[in-house]
Amino acid sequence: MGRRRNDIHETLRRRVMSDLHLGLVRPGQRLASARETARELGTDYRVVVAAGRALEREGLLEIRPRAGIFAGRNPPSPEAATHPDRTARLLTLLVDEVGCRLPVPGFVERVRRSLETVRLQAACIECNQDQLDSLCRELELEYGLASTGVEVDRLRRDVPLAIRQADLLVSTSFHAGVVRRLAGRLGKPFVIVTVDPAWREQIVTLLAERPVYFIGTDPRWALKVRAIWGAVAGAANLRPITIGHDSLETIPDAAAVMMMPGARRLLAGSPLLARALPERGFSRETARQILDFVVQSNVAAWRAQASRGSP
Repeated sequence: MGRRRNDIHETLRRRVMSDLHLGLVRPGQRLASARETARELGTDYRVVVAAGRALEREGLLEIRPRAGIFAGRNPPSPEAATHPDRTARLLTLLVDEVGCRLPVPGFVERVRRSLETVRLQAACIECNQDQLDSLCRELELEYGLASTGVEVDRLRRDVPLAIRQADLLVSTSFHAGVVRRLAGRLGKPFVIVTVDPAWREQIVTLLAERPVYFIGTDPRWALKVRAIWGAVAGAANLRPITIGHDSLETIPDAAAVMMMPGARRLLAGSPLLARALPERGFSRETARQILDFVVQSNVAAWRAQASRGSP
């Protein structure tokens, strides 16, 4: 129940923050009731009430007795809302370190060595440039992995140098079979990524309500959009747009917009950026798999250096 409560809390937080960011909800606007939200999410009414009270303490919601639930009039910044318990989590981690007889003054150096002893390389495998760009960008910015994109069709001819040199292979479920076989043949670890479920739920909810425009730079991404989202209830509201092939003028002012990183760079300064949905990210399970690989690789290298007497 505790984990489910945390999931609902995080789902509602992301939804409110995103709706406020996109202008879909105004500060002080009345929102769906706790019972309506519970039915939508398929959870217990009491779990939604508890999550609502927690979000009220964060300033995201305002609960008025016998009146309903309203968007907060002074919501916190996105950074503050995403990490409300950072201090508590850091304190718990430090107490655990002390409990293991590890001195706190060396904590930062231990973390640094666990993440930065070696420069790890990843090879991302997909069928279109938009997804390759997105995967590589997240691995670089969020996990510090030097990343190179490889189109899956290239694997039919040979094994590219980027694959042979990579420490980790990364792909999506669409190419999981190919990557598993390749990783097994080369003896390399691999991760099949999944997206943040709260982000996915937000897209599904929007598709059920209105058209959602998916903007990319590669026509193959437009085809992939339909493969990814074609089975959801609101699939008729899919609107793939490829820059250079389709007109951006067809996008209504009030439409929801999901923009791939390459499209964001090409449209720098465009008003569309101001109302684009937050960029998608990996799920917590994917993050755990990647970080497990990063930490284990760095700790092994750190110990190898120590055994050789290297600084």
